[in-house]
Amino acid sequence: GETGLSTRKMVLETAGFNVISAISAAQGLRFLSDFPAHAIIFDPGVHDMPPHDFMKTAKQRRPDIPIYVLSNHAWIDDELKPYTEGVIQRMTDPRHMVELLAKRFPENGQPS
Repeated sequence: GETGLSTRKMVLETAGFNVISAISAAQGLRFLSDFPAHAIIFDPGVHDMPPHDFMKTAKQRRPDIPIYVLSNHAWIDDELKPYTEGVIQRMTDPRHMVELLAKRFPENGQPS
């Protein structure tokens, strides 16, 4: 939902990351082509495209980019695992998300 999206964006920006948010998978793929990005946080609950199709297309366009998946659990569907760098649980402390990305991007947005 847009509330969760804006909250995650605010938390990450407060931690020093630059964030571009999309409200659909199609918009996310356009942004991936139009803007420099170092990571994707993907919500498989999007309704305009099957999650597998989005992740596969994103990896074809940018094989170097890590994709983190929002999940209600500490795991994700097997079909998404080949494209996934990690899982961010929705209901955990937002600091977990920041710490996960800070490890991957110690310079706040610069690839390691």
